[in-house]
Amino acid sequence: MALLGAVFATAFLVRLFYCLEISRTPLFSLLMNDAASYDAWAREIAGGDWLGDKVFYQAPLYPYFLGAVYRIFGPDLFTVRLIQAAIGSITCVLTAAAGKRYFSLNAGAVAGFLMALYPPAVYFDVLIQKTVLALFFTALFLYIAGKGKDAPSGFVWLASGVCLGLLCLVRENALLLVFPAGLWIFWGYGDQSRRKRASWALAFFLGTALILMPVGIRNQVVGGRFFITTSQFGPNFYIGANPEANGMYMPLVEGRGMTEFEREDATRLAQEAEGRELTPAQVSRYWTGKALDFILSSPGHWAALMLQKSWLFWNATELPDTECQYTYEKHSRILGAIAENFHFGILLPLAVFGVCSAIRDRKSLGLLYVSAAGFFASTILFYVFARYRAPIIPILAIFAGAGLAGAAPMLMAWRIKQLALCLASALVIALLVNQPLPFKNQMTSMAFYNAGTTLYNQGRENVSIPYFREAIRLDPEFAFAHYNLALALERLGRNSEALVQYTQAVRLNPDADRHRIRLDMLRKKMNGADD
Repeated sequence: MALLGAVFATAFLVRLFYCLEISRTPLFSLLMNDAASYDAWAREIAGGDWLGDKVFYQAPLYPYFLGAVYRIFGPDLFTVRLIQAAIGSITCVLTAAAGKRYFSLNAGAVAGFLMALYPPAVYFDVLIQKTVLALFFTALFLYIAGKGKDAPSGFVWLASGVCLGLLCLVRENALLLVFPAGLWIFWGYGDQSRRKRASWALAFFLGTALILMPVGIRNQVVGGRFFITTSQFGPNFYIGANPEANGMYMPLVEGRGMTEFEREDATRLAQEAEGRELTPAQVSRYWTGKALDFILSSPGHWAALMLQKSWLFWNATELPDTECQYTYEKHSRILGAIAENFHFGILLPLAVFGVCSAIRDRKSLGLLYVSAAGFFASTILFYVFARYRAPIIPILAIFAGAGLAGAAPMLMAWRIKQLALCLASALVIALLVNQPLPFKNQMTSMAFYNAGTTLYNQGRENVSIPYFREAIRLDPEFAFAHYNLALALERLGRNSEALVQYTQAVRLNPDADRHRIRLDMLRKKMNGADD
């Protein structure tokens, strides 16, 4: 118990200090893209609109969590972040407890401290995003399912199913884990009777259904279609499987990657192609069909794309969404310090070391392998973000904890051959996953650009300028960053500086009419002032 308390205290203090650091920055109050959507949705829920009037398009659990916090404490982002920091700290404790169940007390303690100090976990736990709940329900699922390792029962698997159902309401791709996990429950206990194993698997499926069926009924009532989570499968599947796909997010319409456009564009394009109005289910089927057409017509291209997504998934780089861990590292000494010394490119090799050291126990650890494989496969089926791979982090931490805790006993027992094999495997993986992505700077640049654009749109031009300048420093060829910097400078009356940036924007993107128009307008204004 003392160890778990130490894990919680360490995790919470790190997250608290990080929260206090970023509270003094412009990023703290920014709500961009999904965060803005969740905030607006949560305010509706807090105002009494708990049911809504459309089929869910985004995973609903986080907005309902946020709405409950708003209803009780008011829409204060600092309070939300503190509550999330506490939830994230509990996640670390659950990871430690799960590690103890699967391996040992020492392995669990190491796993818990790894989670407490893991930079992406710290970052996601305080972000106005759903990943904090994805990490929590993954760790809770592993903890409860870990009871089934030595003392399986119908109740254990029922509760595990409930946890996985809740995870599906945060990360929809977790749905693809339900069936493999149920199969493992049935096949993984060969020493038990078929009847008992079947009852456990059914209890697991029932637990998942208890969570997802009410959501499906709700969608049927308000939207006329039975979706057990959301109607977003088809568009997301197509984004990850089309001739132009690169493994990362690309909006259906260029320049319209914001949350408020996603459903609208997916529906409009599908209806234009079909020549009629479509229900959410029909829209999803349309995009699913287009993705399958691509896969069947270009299997080689699709296979290469899956390899590309696999590389992105396991690479050390934290692929950003609208917001980016690397942006926040610039504003936080504590996040920057731990990120410099501990990241995915270190955690994964440590986990591989743990997997190799526990190879003799692979049968009893089957659910960990199934879960890791399920999260990996269900992510690369679509496209890769750092937050999409986040549910695998507690699993990696558990294996890493087992490896670190077991290294000394392995050496003392003089199992040199096994130790050498584990070290060699970890070293090979470390060399592979730490290969730098050639476009990391461009992705990070986009995150600074997003922050600057949001600040500019709020009328905070002076504050937005450093973000645009950092975006340009990271990617000097980023025409839109030059253009938006010019807009901010012009609005502040710094016309000479704005002229330089407009000129750069036109040079980099000569086909953008608005860039040329603004440049011409500013020249005329400056010439008129000279006259």
